[in-house]
Amino acid sequence: MIFAIASAVAGQLKKDTGFLCGFSIFVLQLTLQFSSFLLFSIALNLQLVVVHNFRGQKLEKIYIIASAAMAGILTVPPYAAGMYGWDPLEDVCWYSNDNAKTILIWQIATQMIWTGLAAFGEIISSATVIIWMLKHNVGIIFLLTRMERST
Repeated sequence: MIFAIASAVAGQLKKDTGFLCGFSIFVLQLTLQFSSFLLFSIALNLQLVVVHNFRGQKLEKIYIIASAAMAGILTVPPYAAGMYGWDPLEDVCWYSNDNAKTILIWQIATQMIWTGLAAFGEIISSATVIIWMLKHNVGIIFLLTRMERST
């Protein structure tokens, strides 16, 4: 919900409004990264519980703390460096700099790589669970067929 509000506020700003423009992008990026890492944590937890028999509830605090820490690590430096604000090249609130290359470097380093890695991790964890479930089901079907033949 906070992501949606920050996104709506940033999207409605039509000119450089200083603090509000930069802060809305900071909140938007913070919540985006936090949710991205939480979604990765859900996929990882599913794999740990289903495939490796871990107790998932013991790790919930770690998932939340790690997601919040990573979100902070990725969003505070650009905010402190004044990189969130009015983008003069696009005339929107986003990464703020007169140089498109600088904006792209900041975006790649603080958003794109990490969102991509989280998505890749979700795919790997989900695929691992699906493959495990398929193998498990095939094993059960084989066992049931074998038991049926022996009776």
